Amino acid sequence: MTEDLEDNGVLRSLEREVAADMGVDVQLAGTHVHDMVAFLDRYWRTGVSETPSAAVDLAWHHFILHTRAYTQFCLSRYGTYLHHEPDLEEPVLGKCCPKVDDGVLVGVG
Repeated sequence: MTEDLEDNGVLRSLEREVAADMGVDVQLAGTHVHDMVAFLDRYWRTGVSETPSAAVDLAWHHFILHTRAYTQFCLSRYGTYLHHEPDLEEPVLGKCCPKVDDGVLVGVG
């Protein structure tokens, strides 16, 4: 399922990043990364827009930050770039965006 990610080392990097961000082990983070790919595959197959779980959304956010790898993954797997469109009805600040306290970045939560 994720052979295209394994080829260039992005999968391992995503697993480590998600594990560190969520405070979980790399094995569980790997499950979240695989679930993210399954989520994107399902969207591509059905065209139905769903809200991902928090873990899948976090993995997706990390993946998108690897701009070249994410773009290449989308183009090779789906033939087009899959955009992340946040639900504007549900603010995400404090859930997955950096928190700022007195102008200082204090973390992601």
